[in-house]
Amino acid sequence: MKRILIILFLIIVSNKLQAQIREGVLKYSLEFTSENPQIKEVLGMFENSEMLIYFDAYRTRSEMRLGNVISMITISNLLTEEVVILKNSIQSKSAIQSSLLDYKMMIDTLNSNEQILDTTKSIIDFECKQVMVKDIFGQPDYFWFTKDIYINTIGHNYIQQTNDGIPLEFDLIYNGLKMHLKTISFNADLTNYNTEELFNTEIPADYSLVKKEDLIKE
Repeated sequence: MKRILIILFLIIVSNKLQAQIREGVLKYSLEFTSENPQIKEVLGMFENSEMLIYFDAYRTRSEMRLGNVISMITISNLLTEEVVILKNSIQSKSAIQSSLLDYKMMIDTLNSNEQILDTTKSIIDFECKQVMVKDIFGQPDYFWFTKDIYINTIGHNYIQQTNDGIPLEFDLIYNGLKMHLKTISFNADLTNYNTEELFNTEIPADYSLVKKEDLIKE
């Protein structure tokens, strides 16, 4: 009887994994708003901003490009447990190397207050559910996610974290700047990409290796 239950469990897990898309490219548009008059004056610098996420079963590369001002690339690998962040700004090119374990506990804490609502809508043909989470001040925040796609997002700090799936529409707020991200396209094929180069976690020669706290200060 125990053997039968184990077999049934493995079948259920296998079917769930097969049902979820585990390879492809997501593209997000970014819209910027702010209540700060000084920030409003420079919003034009962020035109043509976008976020791209490349992923397969165990590797993820996310690229956040804020106009011509700054770009952040994060590459993670579940098998090697590596996370590399590359920051390219007007002032410098900086990088940090860390482990997935450095982020795992933080993500588990964030996910503990998720509340999935009954509201649904379609985003690029994926059925999405609305989720409410509360920030550190107890204020509610909402985002839309789909269970049809699975991506490892641990270490990718500018992707809204969720337990089972990927957010397709969400907001980020940083120093008075609000960014609204929404998926505008999806390609379920990495055939045309050099994946070894795409997911390479080696630090490029023209980047300086810094500590995590130093990268945040820049």
